[in-house]
Amino acid sequence: MIVLSAVELASPGDMFGDAETDDPLTLAWGLFAIGLALVEIVVYIATVVFFLMWVYRARENLTAFGVGKRQLQYSSGWAVGSFFVPFVNLVVPYRAMKELWQKSGPTPVPCLAN
Repeated sequence: MIVLSAVELASPGDMFGDAETDDPLTLAWGLFAIGLALVEIVVYIATVVFFLMWVYRARENLTAFGVGKRQLQYSSGWAVGSFFVPFVNLVVPYRAMKELWQKSGPTPVPCLAN
């Protein structure tokens, strides 16, 4: 949206107004702005998908760190799905990510010193 706003400010004339125009430069700026908006939407959706895939996989990998499934409060599916549930998405994603962060660290090894 920032790029679209910058293009709108830099564009000549009334690009997004009600007035019809046959000016090729204004039409080119309009098409350019629409193209940038589409690219921005695609990048945003791809970022969301890759982030949620990362959350799911990171949560699934906790077993490699020796964390049992019974030691975890949130499942992989719930860690991802909680982003889409209204009002729940204000608390549960934070808690799930906090749990992922805390459980991802190495487990302390007891000291065998005399």
